[in-house]
Order: sequence, then structure tokens, then C-alpha cells
Amino acid sequence: MKKFNLILETLSHQDIILGKIIDATKPIEYKNANNEFSSLVKIIIGQQLSGSAARNILNRVETLYGSKTFNPKNMFFISNEKLKLCGISDAKICYIKGLCKVILDNPNYFLNFKCMNENEILNNLCKIKGIGIWTASIFVMGTLNFENIFPYGDATLSKAIKRIYGEKKLLDSIICNWHPYKSYACRVLWQWVDKGMPKY
Repeated sequence: MKKFNLILETLSHQDIILGKIIDATKPIEYKNANNEFSSLVKIIIGQQLSGSAARNILNRVETLYGSKTFNPKNMFFISNEKLKLCGISDAKICYIKGLCKVILDNPNYFLNFKCMNENEILNNLCKIKGIGIWTASIFVMGTLNFENIFPYGDATLSKAIKRIYGEKKLLDSIICNWHPYKSYACRVLWQWVDKGMPKY
């Protein structure tokens, strides 16, 4: 918690406007996911969905699976029809089964990330069908705990940034002020939106 507060102080100093958002939001520290495969499956399920829609589908999948933690072998052999009844699209079922096969063929896939930098990890993830830069960035930020990630293409962040900084200011000129804690700045903005974008 002490580190989290120091990071928020650093961000407030580097970006006065973000500092006002932090004061208005009173953000809490996220609990990062700790199972790489499960986390990535859940992010794929949530692609291009609202938070509530993603949670509803995920709850049905977890009930079907019988656990909140997934295993690539077991997930691979769940029938497509059952996953579809949970609300997962055909395309996402294909992506999830493809991910299962990648991990089954290479059990050390996630372990190998320990020897890579963030760009190498992002590039490797994006080679898997159905995983683009947004999915890869959310995973690297929320599961691998990289602190300086910005998930380009995130609709909620785009909405928040335009609302706070205006339409005309260039995105990279804003987020460069959050280095080396872009991941934390994103979490602040997500929480600000979740709380109804309180006045600052």
C-alpha cells in the first residue's frame, strides 16, 4: 500500500490534472491476477464487451467449468456448444481453443516470459490468433505486473482522456507524463469512470 501511495503522489506531481482525478477518485489498489492462462482466457471473453456483460458470461463459464481457475487441457475439451450457450461467440471460442493448443504444445510458454522485456512479451502474445495489442497489454499489465503499460484501443480510457484533457490534445503527449507508471494511471482513470466520473 505504501508503494501504491507513493506512485499516486509521483503521478500527481508529474500530471497536475491527473492529480485532481486521483483526489476525486481516491483510487484503491488493484489485486492482480496470478494465473496466466485463466487471466488471458477471461480477457479474451471480455473483448469489446461492457464490464457487466463480460462478468455475466464469465460467471456462466465458471459455473460450467466448476472453478474460477481454468486449465488448458480441460478447457480445450469443453464442447463449443456448451461454451456458446454461456454467451461466448464462435470467434472467441476459436481464440480460446487456439490459446489452449499453444499452451499444451508449449507448457513453458508463460514461464519463458520471465526472460523477456515487455515489448517481446507483447509481440509474442500478438502472434496468437485473437490476441491483439489491447488484450496483450491488459494481460501484461494486470497479470505480469508491468507498471508502465498503456493499452491502446481501450474504449473506457479513450472516453476518460477526451473528457479530461479535451479532444485536440495528442494521446502520446498526455500519457508520456505518466512514465514510468502508465499502468497505474490507467487504473486511476478506470476507477474514475466506474465511480461515475466525479467532479475534480
